[in-house]
Amino acid sequence: MKNVLITLTLIFAGFSFAAEPPLITKNSGGGHMMPEYAGTETCEVFSDRVQITHRLGFYTPTALTVSESRSVRVTGNVVAVIAEAAKETLEEKPNTLCDGPSTTIMAGDVVLF
Repeated sequence: MKNVLITLTLIFAGFSFAAEPPLITKNSGGGHMMPEYAGTETCEVFSDRVQITHRLGFYTPTALTVSESRSVRVTGNVVAVIAEAAKETLEEKPNTLCDGPSTTIMAGDVVLF
């Protein structure tokens, strides 16, 4: 029995590591507001699809998550473009708006926007 549990654990662990990470991820949020009305959008670009997730409200019973996957064909060398972007200097500017909407675009650990 112990061997079966170990084997199943290793199989499921392999599945969790086999998932392809997104090439590019865009996260957008509406800023500070009541949790019932808050929302986020996430767009993940993979080599063969785009995964879009809209989250409306953060607490039940009003929370709602809608996900959609669209097939795409990426041409060109996206990895080379990301590598060139990683060489650029990150430009940051002061912003006095502390709780407004935000958008972040990342390629792994590389900040694109």
